[in-house]
Amino acid sequence: MHALGIASELMFHRISGNVRRDGSYTVIETKNNPDSYSGNTLLLARSPTYKNRATLETDFASLIGKPPTIRHRSFMWPLDDAEVFDPSAFVQDGYEYCENIVLVATKDNLRAPLRLNHEIEIRSFSSDQDWQDLESMQIRENDNVYPEAEFRNYLAGQRRTYQTLIDADRGNWWGAYKDGKQVASLGLFFDENIGRFQSVLTDAVYRNQGIARTLVHHVAQLGFAEVERLVMVADRSHHALRMYEELGFKAAERFGTMLWVLK
Repeated sequence: MHALGIASELMFHRISGNVRRDGSYTVIETKNNPDSYSGNTLLLARSPTYKNRATLETDFASLIGKPPTIRHRSFMWPLDDAEVFDPSAFVQDGYEYCENIVLVATKDNLRAPLRLNHEIEIRSFSSDQDWQDLESMQIRENDNVYPEAEFRNYLAGQRRTYQTLIDADRGNWWGAYKDGKQVASLGLFFDENIGRFQSVLTDAVYRNQGIARTLVHHVAQLGFAEVERLVMVADRSHHALRMYEELGFKAAERFGTMLWVLK
């Protein structure tokens, strides 16, 4: 059985695509959204070794795809408690490595932020305009890191997945609004007895005002009416990691991801 971070990640991919076992791999495939890197990936049982790079790349091409349809290679794997993974050889070959921290909170752990923002309105999405405003914020945040056309395709696929879960009463998407403008948002979705947060994002102009803290805390309170544990996944180097810990989320697991994109 997969640990919480990866198991909750697979929830979304089972909605949008296909998750299956093939030999030593768990294959995650989303044929209708080839621009989704996480939706077209191989889940490994353990950390990869550089000497097996060629095999991994060949297997990815065979099981997931290759250009022109699939223009990336993506891998994910759990990290043992004390494991230190050295990605340097892969990075030299053009891969991007990310270590993800899986944080978990229970109702008893949750702490209110020291500074609540009382100037915002928090509500669940209720219109297509809410989703369009979110997309505009995500595109600004992307800042051309990924090609805009591909990124828009990816976002459209993500929205379809989230709306499928919302229609099935398995979660929702919330926004924080200031003077009627969406300035932050996040999703929270449920799979059996856990809730998984998605894409906590604040407009760059409105950061450092306690908006994200207020939003996460508010939605977490709603989440604990449904499940016993809430899961948040954050890049180890991301500034938000500290914020989640201040709200009572505790690091429980780690997993690694590695991505190569055809330029």
